[in-house]
Order: sequence, then C-alpha cells, then structure tokens
Amino acid sequence: MNPFRLFGPDHLAALGLTAALSILLVVWTRRAPGRDRRAIAYWLIGIMLTSQVFEQTVWMLSGTWRLKDSLPVELCDFACFATVIALWTRRQDVFEFAYFWGFSGTLQALLTPALAGGFPDSEFFRFFAMHSGIVVALFVLTAGSGMAPRPGAARRVFFWTVAYAVCVGVLDWIVGANYFYLRDKPSGSLLDLFGPWPFYILGGLGIAALLFFLLTLPYRRRRNMPRVTSG
Repeated sequence: MNPFRLFGPDHLAALGLTAALSILLVVWTRRAPGRDRRAIAYWLIGIMLTSQVFEQTVWMLSGTWRLKDSLPVELCDFACFATVIALWTRRQDVFEFAYFWGFSGTLQALLTPALAGGFPDSEFFRFFAMHSGIVVALFVLTAGSGMAPRPGAARRVFFWTVAYAVCVGVLDWIVGANYFYLRDKPSGSLLDLFGPWPFYILGGLGIAALLFFLLTLPYRRRRNMPRVTSG
C-alpha cells in the first residue's frame, strides 16, 4: 500500500481537483437552467451517498465493521447527510447545519486527512469523494445558488452541535468508543495545544466557536453594506 503523505502529490492533486470542481460547478450553476441545476445536485448527492454506502459495505464484507468505530456518527458524516438534504430540498435550516459543519470541520479534514493509504487505495477515494463532495456542494449552494446563513444561525448550530456531542459522549461511554475524540484526542492535532482530557475538549469547542464566527463575517459585511437607491 502506498502510504499517504500530507501535502504529497496525491493529496495536492485531490485538493486541486476539489478547487477546480468548485469553480466549474459554481459557474455552471449560475448560468444553467433549472433542469441542469437539479442534475448537478443529483450528481453530488450520488457521489456523497455512494461514498457512505461503499465504506459501510467494505467494512461489513471484510468483517471489520465494529460498533465502536464504524457508525456514521462523526461530524463529517452528519455534514454529509445535511448537505445531501440541503441539495435535495433547499431547506434553510438544514443548509445552515451543512454550512457551518462543512466549512469548519470537513474543509479542515480535507487539509489534514487522517489516512493511512494514499492513491490508489480505496479509502483514499472514499475519503475524498465524501469530503470533497461536501465542500464542492456547499460552494454550489452558496456561491452558485445564493444561499446564505441567517442572522443568529451560528449560535443555533453551535448549540445543537454541543447537544449532539453530549449524545455522542453517552454513546462513547456505552460502547467504549471514541467518536468525536471525546475520550482521547488524536495525536499531532491542534487539540495538543490544550492539554489532557477534558481540557482539550473545551479547547476544541473554542476553536469551533471561532470558526463559526469567522464563517458569518462575509455575510455580516454584505448585510451591513449601504443600499444604493436611484432617483
């Protein structure tokens, strides 16, 4: 197996393809008629859902599926599901979850993936299919279709994220898992800056709150711009 190297050729190629697809599909979405826009949405939905099904199928067929580390309950999994629903329904509340989860967590995961194997390992393809699919879809929804988080959305999503993390913590305790890294932090991550458990959890919440705030800034500027009237 070819080991994955952070910012190695295969990683940079995947990031470049993600950026290129984002630009291409945003431009296409802005110019395309409604039928073509729906086709773009269906294509992205198919990629993300296929990556989820593929992962679960591989684990089950290989006998490596385990309750403690194979459930699709990580934040990027829920960002994937929220993005799929937002593409399908254009529901504003679901879009806001996808927006903050995707651009704060999934984008970060794309830049620093926790992968053992690089190209052409199947996990490499699955990881970037889902994570790149989320990011590309969010650019299509925002820059392409004009969706934007409402005032107060960051606070609402942050509150429900904390509530969900509590539920995941209970699941971790019951099955002996480490979803959300609530029982043990990953090595070589930003969480190392905040010390041992439970302090790194508080540090992670602080980072999430900061990222959520930063993600509201482009829209705050837009809302605060003076309107130009004619006449």
